[in-house]
Amino acid sequence: CGRTRIAVGRSVRTGGAQAFSWTQGGGIVGLPNIAGRAFCVSNGANNTGTIAGTCAASLFGTSRLPVIWQNGVVSQLPLPAGETLGDANDVNASGLAVGSINAGSLQRAAVFGGGSGTVITQTTSNGSFFVTAFGINDSGRIIGQGIDPTNAARNVGMVFDMGSSSAIDIGSLPGLNGALAFGVGNGGHVVGSSMLNQGSGTPLSGRKREEWSRFRLRRELRKARQELLTPPDGRSEPTRRLSRSHFSIMARRHFVLQI
Repeated sequence: CGRTRIAVGRSVRTGGAQAFSWTQGGGIVGLPNIAGRAFCVSNGANNTGTIAGTCAASLFGTSRLPVIWQNGVVSQLPLPAGETLGDANDVNASGLAVGSINAGSLQRAAVFGGGSGTVITQTTSNGSFFVTAFGINDSGRIIGQGIDPTNAARNVGMVFDMGSSSAIDIGSLPGLNGALAFGVGNGGHVVGSSMLNQGSGTPLSGRKREEWSRFRLRRELRKARQELLTPPDGRSEPTRRLSRSHFSIMARRHFVLQI
């Protein structure tokens, strides 16, 4: 896949689901399932074609495991000691994958790499903790969803920079109290959705602690989109997988934030 744009997902059939990758030049290519798990999905890819995903015993994620595809070969990512469930949602240029381990009230965000799985234990200043990580950029900035122990009704958009002693709550848009962070670019821009408690996402109307004019909003969205699609050396191939249509939907309904 190298220097191409890669889309990922799954194709569902009776009794199973197969992960795939897609490039404009190569089209759709099926990825092998891991032994004992008939339902797989690819969730993220880096610019060299390494793909992160999840394989499970059912379409709904029973007995799910975090997996990685390298050169078309699937392998399970290592879980922390004592854990038996996990998923992988993204992978960066260094081959570090992120996702979560366990399930229900015990689910926690995790990093998979270097032959081991590590739970992200760092919290925000008020004790909010990472439940699942949705993305990681090439600098090790991880984003995702957390829980506020003082108000479990609200979503917490989480950011964690590897090596830091604490995580960041990205806040919410005016009049709302929560957020979900879904993607991060190599320049640090975070995209996602802001809402009231567990309600639906609200159209973007501002930025943390400030209002944006329509002109500034368009400018920042263009900047964030370019960041998500362009590598640091300025070539035309992307650093993050993200389709134009996907970004368009996010831009209409969600927020963009630079921390």
